[in-house]
Amino acid sequence: TVTAIGELASVIYAAFGGGTTVRSYNNGTDAWSANLKTLPAAATDALTVTLGTTVYLVFATTGGYTHTTDGAAYTDDTQDTQYLTFWDDRLWGISEAGQLWHARAIGTETLDAQLPLPSGSVTALFTGPDVAGDEIIYVATNVGLYAHDAANSQFHKTGLVYPSHTSGGLGSTTWRGDIYVPVGQSVYRYIRGYPSVVTSVGPDSNGGMASTY
Repeated sequence: TVTAIGELASVIYAAFGGGTTVRSYNNGTDAWSANLKTLPAAATDALTVTLGTTVYLVFATTGGYTHTTDGAAYTDDTQDTQYLTFWDDRLWGISEAGQLWHARAIGTETLDAQLPLPSGSVTALFTGPDVAGDEIIYVATNVGLYAHDAANSQFHKTGLVYPSHTSGGLGSTTWRGDIYVPVGQSVYRYIRGYPSVVTSVGPDSNGGMASTY
């Protein structure tokens, strides 16, 4: 089972074997390498970021995160991290318990906002537009979408809420300036503004995928 996939210097890396074994893909031989790194725990997310002049591939592993600059040497960090994103020239991570942190230099983290929900509620961390069109950080959860207030180190509940779902918000992302949040078989398109607009655009809608599939 592959739990996270990332790219570094035009090479694809994936966490195999339930998410603990990092291997690289060779386009020429159409094959995966032997184990390059055994992660401390199963990978839950992967992200490529540039901090300063250095490009890193980072794997989140819930109890920490692991990073590399060349795909050969890896460093483990013990800062609890389930999901990752990049904003304001900083690497951002959030723990399973909902504790957000940021780092301008990898390995030196500063704690930020705490999500006001029970542990295990976080399903995605990403960036998207606020009501003024400026990019901010969002946290998708199994009950709704939360916006990060960087100036005050707080999270605020947005207008996108839904009944508790075990995979609610998993895979949330921003595309063409709008936010898309999947909840079960539904996908919600969230357009922030005055007022904000929520529409259902998932495969369960009219004209979408047949229910038999």
